[in-house]
Amino acid sequence: MTGSIAWFDELSVGDTASAGGKGANLGELTRAGLPVPPGFVITAAGYRQAIDEGGVRSELREVFAEA
Repeated sequence: MTGSIAWFDELSVGDTASAGGKGANLGELTRAGLPVPPGFVITAAGYRQAIDEGGVRSELREVFAEA
């Protein structure tokens, strides 16, 4: 798994930190051969890259600090 997206068939429980719990579990189910529709997750690194490129990370920090 590299980059901003990860396909379910690339994921396992070891990818929880980068793909989230639901993504990692869907990967496990896919690898077990259970009927999971094809899909992908946006990785944590991909999300951070998107908010940085969109220039909203500082806005998010400000809103969080106000809350």
